[in-house]
Amino acid sequence: NGNPVEGQIVRLKLLSGSGRLHQTEVISDSSGMVQFQFTAGMRTESNFVQLAVDSLAAEIQIVVNLTPSSQPDGVPLNYPNPFGAESEYTTIDYYLEQDADVTLRIYDLFGNLVWSRHFQAGESGGLGRNSSNHPNSVVWNGTNDRGKRVGNGGYILVARAEANGRTIMNAKRKIAILR
Repeated sequence: NGNPVEGQIVRLKLLSGSGRLHQTEVISDSSGMVQFQFTAGMRTESNFVQLAVDSLAAEIQIVVNLTPSSQPDGVPLNYPNPFGAESEYTTIDYYLEQDADVTLRIYDLFGNLVWSRHFQAGESGGLGRNSSNHPNSVVWNGTNDRGKRVGNGGYILVARAEANGRTIMNAKRKIAILR
């Protein structure tokens, strides 16, 4: 908070996100700074950590970006793939060149629609690179739109985005579930 003090106990608390703090208290060094260990979760997201000394508190944001910023616009990735054994969900990440209306659909190998989501331009899931410092990130937990767990096997993600009357993402990706 602009007044670093040596030897102070700083309490740490994860306010949001799937990351993990390895300690709940640290002591400030000779310059009044603290270091702590943080392990990111398995998804692209913002984590918020509160640091408190006595009655003073501050929040810091730790942005976890598991999809490289060099990933081309309109190309979805998902990880882990396959999923189901070690992870109960897969995360679908994609960048868009601009804010866009996005529809994600997952089909089984017989062409039956299993799961779908729609995101408006400018909201989470429909953000362009100028609106967000990390990719759009959507989680699929291996259930259909009725909440029923789907079986092991292959699925096809169809990702489509439209902005200003033109298609800026039209991609397909294979996803596998192995439980």
